[in-house]
Amino acid sequence: MSYASSYPDAIRMIVRYNGAPVGQIYVLDQGARWVLIDISLLPEYRNQGIGTRLIMDLQHRVTHANAAVRLSVLPMNRALSLYQKLEFVPVHSEGIHQVMEWRASKTK
Repeated sequence: MSYASSYPDAIRMIVRYNGAPVGQIYVLDQGARWVLIDISLLPEYRNQGIGTRLIMDLQHRVTHANAAVRLSVLPMNRALSLYQKLEFVPVHSEGIHQVMEWRASKTK
C-alpha cells in the first residue's frame, strides 16, 4: 500500500539537489501535531546533511504553528541517531516501532 493511499491528506514534497530529484518527504498536518510519515533520499545523497536540513526546516515551520512533530522509527534504523540529535524524544511504542516527538523549547 502506498503512502498516497494510506495518507490521502499528506503533503508530498520532492527533494531536489542541484535541480535533480533525489528523494521525497511526506508530512501530515494535523494542526497541533505534524506527522513525519516518510523521508527518503537516494543512497548517493545520504549522509550529506540533506535529511537533517529537511527535518530542521519542518521543525522551524511547526514552531511558528505552535505544533509538534511526531514520527515512528524502528529501533535499529540508522535514522534513530539523527532524530535523537535533533531532540526528538520517545513517547511510546507501537508494536516494533518507537514513536518519537519533537516540540519547540519554550526557551529557544
